[in-house]
Amino acid sequence: MNYEGKGRCVLCDTPFTEDDPPVSVKGWVAEMTGQEGLAHYSCMAFMANAVAYERHKLPWSTGLPHPVVVNLTKNEEIAPGTLLEPGAGNGENAIFLAARGFDVTAVDISSAAIEKIREHAEKMDVAIHTVVGDFLGDISLPHSKYDYVFERSFLQTLPPSLREKYVERVISHLNPNGKYLAIVRGSRYPEPDSQPYAFSREDIQDLLSSHFVSLDIRPTVSGTGGRERDYWFVEAAVE
Repeated sequence: MNYEGKGRCVLCDTPFTEDDPPVSVKGWVAEMTGQEGLAHYSCMAFMANAVAYERHKLPWSTGLPHPVVVNLTKNEEIAPGTLLEPGAGNGENAIFLAARGFDVTAVDISSAAIEKIREHAEKMDVAIHTVVGDFLGDISLPHSKYDYVFERSFLQTLPPSLREKYVERVISHLNPNGKYLAIVRGSRYPEPDSQPYAFSREDIQDLLSSHFVSLDIRPTVSGTGGRERDYWFVEAAVE
């Protein structure tokens, strides 16, 4: 796609490209960056997260692993193996899984987030790989393939223009018979036009069904303390 005439990123003042297309800076991101308009997703994610950690405004941080993750391990529905978590945040899920025998790689665009994960893992005497970088960009990982890619609320940060690229990136990092496990924000009314985006069951099916041999979508809680089951737990397997 030709992005001439779309202007330049309001955050870095460089042109848009097919690999980093323009997205609207609105809502929470606009509050964090103090800007509105069009920006690269990578710039938006980097700057908004940097400010959020500086201000200690972390709506995704709960201090506890998600109940789905706890139950998956408790019920032995997933066996220890290599696991990649993009957008790991403060690492509640990554550290919980690493402490239970998973070989975890936690990735986040925020160096502050990764530093917190390292600190918490060291305090708990848990071994974990950490990577600062954009999961959709060029990053170096300790493994090329993983048994699982797990994410909590990462997909909901992505505009429609980047979702196929994200799914392709997830699949590229999965072993044969590997699984994508995700906590995804459910439908909201009115439908948000900025992050955090919202997904109906049909939205998730349309995005994932052609890429995976099995797809299970179940209601779950957000993991931030509320009891309303207004999120989805997604479990999808590749061949």
